[in-house]
Amino acid sequence: MGSKDIILIEIISFQYERSHVEDKDLNNYKGIVYALLSSTAFGIMPILARVAYVNGSNPTTVLVFRFIISALRLLFYLKCIKINIRLGKEQILLLLINTVGYTITTLALFMSYNYLGAGLATTLHYISSCCLHNRFHIF
Repeated sequence: MGSKDIILIEIISFQYERSHVEDKDLNNYKGIVYALLSSTAFGIMPILARVAYVNGSNPTTVLVFRFIISALRLLFYLKCIKINIRLGKEQILLLLINTVGYTITTLALFMSYNYLGAGLATTLHYISSCCLHNRFHIF
């Protein structure tokens, strides 16, 4: 190897490291943006639920529409990027178990908006899982 080859290898290596750092920085910014969008959506959710309740809806109807709209958007996205969505028997069973659990907790949260302020209800909802997690690790 001549000195030109070594210099070329060092330049390529430097450019790779630099692009890798730039990609990592870009991924950090994407992560921050996605986290902000998610927290905004979760913050708006109780407000929209209350608006729906005032207009004659109930927690079950709000959740059904929320889940249907989300499922259709996700299905459309997965079809667009051509991801196979076939599930095996074990995966279907796990999906059903998770769906039931998530529906119950979300329904309880949306029902609590009728009795508590949205901020208090949402805070209690998310803190309770942290408390349970810590309880199981302590005892």
